[in-house]
Amino acid sequence: MTTHTITLARHTAQVVGLMGVLVLGTWDSYGTEQLLLRHGPEWEGLAIDATFHNVPNDEGVTVLADTDGLVTVPPEACMRASKYATITFRGVQDGVQRISCNLPYMVLDHAQVPGANSTATPSENAQALTQMQDLRDGAVDAKNQAEAARDAAANSATAAAASEKNAAASATAAKTAQSAAETAKAGAETAQKAAASSASSASTSASTATTQAAAAKSSATTAKASEAAAAKSAKEAAASAANLDSAVNTATQKAAAASASAEAAKASENAVAKSAIASSGSATAAKASETAAAKSADDAKNYAAQVAGIVTSQTIFGVNFSGSTSAGTRVGAAKDFVFVPGTDTSMGQNSFDAVYPWAGMRRCCCTLNADGTVKVNAYKGQPGYIEDGTNGEVLVEIPLFYVSGMLDVAPSISMSMLPGYRAPRKFLNADGSLKQKCYVRAFPGSIGADGKLHSIAGAVPTGNRNITQFLAAARKWGDTYSIGTSADFEVLAYLMIVVYGTRHAQSKINGCTSLYSTNLAVAAATDNAASVVVAKGASIEPGMVISIGSGGENEAIAKRRIVTSVETIDGDATNVKVNFDGDPVTTTTDHKVWRMMQSTGTANSVIATCGSPVSNTDGRHSFVFYGVENPLYGNQWHIECDWKLVDGVPYWCDDPTKYSWTSNDGYIALDTMAMPDEGWATALQQDDRAPNVQITKSVGGNSSTYLADYFYINKAGTRIVLRGGRSRSGGNAGPFYVHLPDGAGDSGWDSGGDLSIPG
Repeated sequence: MTTHTITLARHTAQVVGLMGVLVLGTWDSYGTEQLLLRHGPEWEGLAIDATFHNVPNDEGVTVLADTDGLVTVPPEACMRASKYATITFRGVQDGVQRISCNLPYMVLDHAQVPGANSTATPSENAQALTQMQDLRDGAVDAKNQAEAARDAAANSATAAAASEKNAAASATAAKTAQSAAETAKAGAETAQKAAASSASSASTSASTATTQAAAAKSSATTAKASEAAAAKSAKEAAASAANLDSAVNTATQKAAAASASAEAAKASENAVAKSAIASSGSATAAKASETAAAKSADDAKNYAAQVAGIVTSQTIFGVNFSGSTSAGTRVGAAKDFVFVPGTDTSMGQNSFDAVYPWAGMRRCCCTLNADGTVKVNAYKGQPGYIEDGTNGEVLVEIPLFYVSGMLDVAPSISMSMLPGYRAPRKFLNADGSLKQKCYVRAFPGSIGADGKLHSIAGAVPTGNRNITQFLAAARKWGDTYSIGTSADFEVLAYLMIVVYGTRHAQSKINGCTSLYSTNLAVAAATDNAASVVVAKGASIEPGMVISIGSGGENEAIAKRRIVTSVETIDGDATNVKVNFDGDPVTTTTDHKVWRMMQSTGTANSVIATCGSPVSNTDGRHSFVFYGVENPLYGNQWHIECDWKLVDGVPYWCDDPTKYSWTSNDGYIALDTMAMPDEGWATALQQDDRAPNVQITKSVGGNSSTYLADYFYINKAGTRIVLRGGRSRSGGNAGPFYVHLPDGAGDSGWDSGGDLSIPG
């Protein structure tokens, strides 16, 4: 049996010592894996269970953790091979329920083998019934012990009456015995109350009741030995024993609803220990108990320190940069992490897949409400998930996390609000309260026949619209919707740079930055066909967007067609036929084909969480980053609409209903930031009033040093923000590439607006 140690701290679940994805064997294997739960103080006293989802958001199967924190992995958790399986941990107590973030795991594939399929795990109720039967057996024993204790107390009373002449000398001892019995009674009542709270973990309360009964028996035996006890006090002790007997009977009757409250169990344990000490009147025992209590306190202190260490070291993922070198040094829990992007044939290697927040990022089909709220209709992998827009816009859900440090110096991510950390603006409501999740678009923006800006697959990213037109298309969903903002940039940039471990993003994934070509000659004429013939080395692939015209960027013959396939031509070893969507056209050898960009969804073939189809280095392919296609750079310029440059000064607005390029009403002048001249970015700057707006502070590097991205600027008049680079930006491109020469009326096929969900 393989044991995987899981640490629960606050709302996180982490695998101890794991640098990659948790693997729970192969599909249809069972009885081979188990989890050992270790938890911080927030989970102390909670009855814990684990729910396994073999595929995202299936019905799932829940398994109770035993008293040692062991969870046997059920057969259903490995019923099929899966890259997207999850475990969710829940702890309950009277009036408290704590649920962890999803812990991802994988189930490996194998060829079909003969034999029976896995056996089903008993339901939660069945598990509880089994534990309940064990509890009943223990409760019967406890009852018998309590009866023996009662009889012993009665005998003690008789002996005390015979020794009445010694009552005065033993009054103090009797009083102590009475107090002890009352304490035992209180402990029993506490256990009884805890027993009524939950049916999820019966065994701990049963154990507590048994321990109480045994201790009561010991206490009664000690009382018998003290023949100097007064009759009155002995009778009270007997009465207390009878009360305990009643409590045990109650526990027997309510065993089905017994709770594993660790806090209540500990309180009862302490009460019984005090009872034994008081009944015996032994100073030695009292001293031993005091020593044990001190040790327990020290152990608790040490454990708390250990948990604090887990929180501070295992939930911080960061990278430090210094000097002109673009690559950084990973720190915190990311110290030994590895990132190699995948392709359509390779998984690569990505340690971040196993940890939050990255492990919690997932695509979903969503209904966009006019008030800015989002309703999830289906997550990827569920019935109803489709990316063509028929079941809503395709978004990526991101769980709440916190950031620290500038992106170019020491960006760090934590799932906990630690000193010096803050929530990215995307997680803030208008009133400043926190959201537990935010949403970003999955695909670059395309304007549909309904005039709305969409995030769907299989579309051509819309171009030739100015910023006002893109914003109007976004606002058709509601007044608070917009196109990309600095808040969208911030949340994705921190996630990306920490994963990449370098400021030079293109050194990890080049993206679609070198695809553009305007001078591909038509090799043979076609007549009324949805195809064109070009030379075999034209480097045109399915998913690319092409136009055909007289030359340059002319689109007179065919405008922005998606390439559907590329075929060889019988008897022609030098040319290929490029098929595309839309109406047929007629071409001649005088026409030119030009490659523009990639259509949306072309990165769906990537089998890893991050990477490009075919190649991550050739600059001709879109890429995906945890469900977000072409985030921050490549394919088209990404317009940001919440800040602008007015006569060289950045102005920022946090109210999407007030975005304007003719007025500064509702804007804050970020005048603490001085804009440099054009050049290769070497450092970023920010204003504390808008930490999400991180702009180039200085220039002087090149395409492989410092930030390795370019910075263009025109300080005269009002300039809109274009970010990231397009399909012909080459080495200039990257998440920190900012282009500030364009005005609000400018447009081009290579500039696009991405749908932004209110943050």
